[in-house]
Amino acid sequence: MKAHLIRTIQGDAHTGGVLVLEKDGKPLFTCNTLELPWRNNQKRISCIPAGLYEVVPHVSPKFGKCFWVQNVENRDGILVHAGNTTADTLGCILPGQYGGNGKVVLSRVTIRSLLNLCPNGFKLTIYE
Repeated sequence: MKAHLIRTIQGDAHTGGVLVLEKDGKPLFTCNTLELPWRNNQKRISCIPAGLYEVVPHVSPKFGKCFWVQNVENRDGILVHAGNTTADTLGCILPGQYGGNGKVVLSRVTIRSLLNLCPNGFKLTIYE
């Protein structure tokens, strides 16, 4: 399974994007994403760099079932997990539906959908 994250909003307060999950080259699922703003890949205050990542299922003590983004340069513990605002992340990716004003909504429903569609994870390409 492959996914593409196209960052569409890069502001001082947050980074917004569109995540498209595809199977056999065809779109299968689309959602919005929310991340911290770009701050030179600094731990806990920045979104991660654009690039290609392996994303695997993970069970977090804090967030439950989610995904773990592997091999992020100079970073660790980057997850794709439920949350609604940048206050809910320390550099992770929050999936959901755009809620305006730097928010995503229906994040828990969205993460469950992603987990059901990608039980073995996916390859994620992030574009600026």
